Amino acid sequence: MSNRSPATAPTRAPIASLFAALVAIALVALGVVAVRDLAVAQGWTTGSPWATPVVESLDGLTAGTPVVVAGVVAGVLALVLLYVALKPARRTHAKGADSATDLWVTPAAVAALAREAADRTSGVQAAEARATRRKVSVSVSVDPSASGVAEAVQQSVSDQLSGLATQSVRVRTRTQEQPS
Repeated sequence: MSNRSPATAPTRAPIASLFAALVAIALVALGVVAVRDLAVAQGWTTGSPWATPVVESLDGLTAGTPVVVAGVVAGVLALVLLYVALKPARRTHAKGADSATDLWVTPAAVAALAREAADRTSGVQAAEARATRRKVSVSVSVDPSASGVAEAVQQSVSDQLSGLATQSVRVRTRTQEQPS
């Protein structure tokens, strides 16, 4: 018996990583401006500093409406970023039914398993399947002379997915006339 702890669920990259990348790009741009202004101030290159006019234009600002609006927008943006950073990442895989194993399956793989199981069922002419982490939808085209195909497909797909944690299976049938 293994002493390993069960693996955590595979998750999508948190949305905070997108904001972290944007902040990193903004800081790199700010660093480039600072190095350029340093080069101009030391006389290593010609030109006028970029940051000085920006800072001087901010000098003397009073708490007028535009400044208050900018402060409120910055505060709301900070709260949104805090929420995004603390929000857990969304799970991307379905867990296997046996809790002793670390089996995780993507919804696309579950859909492929369900489609194959439905396709192998007698009376099915064509099958399509879609899956989420909790639900599987199977749509089958059946021969009009066949009966009980929906129940057979339901049983076949449920048997195929029995090794997965609770997956709700919904089967939809449509009759397809045979070409003459």
